[in-house]
Amino acid sequence: MPSGPSTDDIISTPALPGRRRAADIVSIALILVAAATLPFAREPGPMVPAFLPAFETTIVTIDLLTAYLLWGQFLVARRLGAALLGAAYLFSGLIAVPHLMVFPGAFAPDGLLGAGSQSASWSWIAWHGGFPVMVAAYAIVDWKGSPVLPERLVRPVLAALLLGVGALIVVRTILFTWGHDLLPQMIDEGDYLLLVTSGVGPILWIVNAAALGSVLLLLRRRTMVQLWLGVAMLAALLDVTVNLFAQQRYTIGSAIRKAMSASAAWRARSTRRSGDPPMSPPAMAARNSRSFSPIPTRPA
Repeated sequence: MPSGPSTDDIISTPALPGRRRAADIVSIALILVAAATLPFAREPGPMVPAFLPAFETTIVTIDLLTAYLLWGQFLVARRLGAALLGAAYLFSGLIAVPHLMVFPGAFAPDGLLGAGSQSASWSWIAWHGGFPVMVAAYAIVDWKGSPVLPERLVRPVLAALLLGVGALIVVRTILFTWGHDLLPQMIDEGDYLLLVTSGVGPILWIVNAAALGSVLLLLRRRTMVQLWLGVAMLAALLDVTVNLFAQQRYTIGSAIRKAMSASAAWRARSTRRSGDPPMSPPAMAARNSRSFSPIPTRPA
């Protein structure tokens, strides 16, 4: 008889009052740090060449681990929301790689991959625009309760998401490198005031604000994933906010917003229940096999 979905998974773990208070404290701290940074956001900061590779390597590692765990949950619980959120984190982790490679001074004075003067800025725009759109899609799907897919569709859906995200990264990387001459100018010798005056920056801010609103208003922080995803999207919104105020690379605001990004990458790893050891998808499957419902997933 076909197995039903697991009833014991982190995607549906309720957010207890103590965890809600912890998330609120982290959120307030992020807001206060961002507010304190804004008056000094344009002040020159330290230029440490090794900082950006170390920072983005951390982002890539955490986001890809988060995607791995979410997709492991999808294989076990078959909830579509877990697959979509895992795809969002896969996108965030993978697109950081070409962003780092094309960033001037990270590995080469003008960046790698044939990067132009606008490659890094447009890669950042795609990163900070694509992730919130995918999170909002997850929030809409999970709004009334994430659908549970038939077992026969789980691996095809996972493969389609993996190929789709991979293709999106490749296409955008080609556009931002070989096709950089086709892109509007967003930065002029390290000054990205054009990002604001062109309207692209404000639109990016609205997209991140809308994603935060979708998580808070539609999902209402009912589960641990939704709770800390709200913190994640707040950190992402504050990251964009400080960046728009800084308007230049290597400023105090630029350094602080990177800390915001690191915070946003860390939050989804906080969804694991207290006391639970880290588990791989095979281990989760072995654990949850004892709690599968005997109800068939397909009509008899």
